[in-house]
Amino acid sequence: MLRAEDGLVLRTTTTDELGAYLNGDVSVETAWLGPVQQLEEAWFLGLRRNSGVVIEELCAEFGAGAVEPSLAVARRLAEDGLVAVDAERVGLTDRGRMISNDVFGEFLGVASQQVGELAG
Repeated sequence: MLRAEDGLVLRTTTTDELGAYLNGDVSVETAWLGPVQQLEEAWFLGLRRNSGVVIEELCAEFGAGAVEPSLAVARRLAEDGLVAVDAERVGLTDRGRMISNDVFGEFLGVASQQVGELAG
């Protein structure tokens, strides 16, 4: 991860087509992510892992106040059986994995409610 002095993080992406990647026929796309997008990405990437999102790590990086709205979403999704939430982690259930893009979408925009805390 490349972090600029102003706190922005550089994200790079490329194609998911192996042949094109190996042939070098693709360019790398880059984007600078602000604090809100960084928190959203932390949720998306963490939920994709079998071990899930480690709540303490998110709070250490972004602040508990910034993470709490997303935890409220996770608790609501747990009621629907899409994620499992305990004191340490949030992870997708088998049902949640089946519709993971919809689950991820529930976290979009939630962090923007806490822009001031994330930026500070």
